[in-house]
Amino acid sequence: MISKSKRKGQAAIEFLMTYGWMLLVVLIVGSLIFSFVDFTSLLPNRLDLTDLLLGDSAGSLAIAGDPGHVILVVKNIAGRRILLNATQASIDTDIGGSCTGINVSNININKNVFSERVTLLNTHKAVVNFNCTPLIYGDLISGSVIFIVQDPETGIKKPIKGTLRLKIT
Repeated sequence: MISKSKRKGQAAIEFLMTYGWMLLVVLIVGSLIFSFVDFTSLLPNRLDLTDLLLGDSAGSLAIAGDPGHVILVVKNIAGRRILLNATQASIDTDIGGSCTGINVSNININKNVFSERVTLLNTHKAVVNFNCTPLIYGDLISGSVIFIVQDPETGIKKPIKGTLRLKIT
């Protein structure tokens, strides 16, 4: 005859084994989903810059095509006037592609007037256009960005480096 304590132990082991197998199956299926699905496309756009310029990730975008176009919105937070030259700006992507700056516009003064360089007063925003190697719709462009900012009074140039991640639309 089997004692009561042995029956309770057997029931506990059967209970744990049933749920143990179920937990193992859930872990295997979950790991397969995470290994085959690319969740980076769900991440929001990002434009992080060092001092003097603040990136506006909400206004920045990447447009598919050959050549592709990247539009970055930056804000002067230097506390003084700066000169921003678009032709000296560049983007290097993580997959070896590159983008060169074309033109820039001060959206606080002349929204639709683009030129190679503009003067930005403190807190003014600029739109910088880039030509890129072919961009494919739905992909993600990520990498580093460099702007060259010049003090108009002294003529001293300073590189502003940062990172970006943009979903290509």
